Amino acid sequence: MFEKDVRMNVGDAGYFLRVRRGACLDKAHLLRLNWFSEEGFDKNQLAALGLEARVIADHIEYFDEVAVLETLKAALELGGLSEDGSQLILVTDFRHQDERPALRIHSRIDWLDRQTGSPVQPPARFLESLTKLSLAEGFQNLPSRVA
Repeated sequence: MFEKDVRMNVGDAGYFLRVRRGACLDKAHLLRLNWFSEEGFDKNQLAALGLEARVIADHIEYFDEVAVLETLKAALELGGLSEDGSQLILVTDFRHQDERPALRIHSRIDWLDRQTGSPVQPPARFLESLTKLSLAEGFQNLPSRVA
């Protein structure tokens, strides 16, 4: 499991000092980038390999309101994977410090060739890195995106 504390800052607020949807997506994106980087797949490494991990769709489930200046526990889980790894779902689970669920973001990600934009398989060591993540409830076997 990959976990970090994330703080909802004043800049994350919208009307009535409620945290904006976009701020939650940004925090999930930052958590994914941290995980990728810690696993040896930072932006420069991916560029050298000619690869891009592109978020195709995000789905947010809200459970409880999140306050500005609140620190949440954020955990990254594997929500789905194709056999060849060309498509995956990463789930970012946000919880209050008392463990009450706040929100959950399901991000569907495709691996793409940076030059052609066509789906490709990720490096084998990326697939090995995924085994370090716990499986999210409702894990899905996904179809390959490679033609």
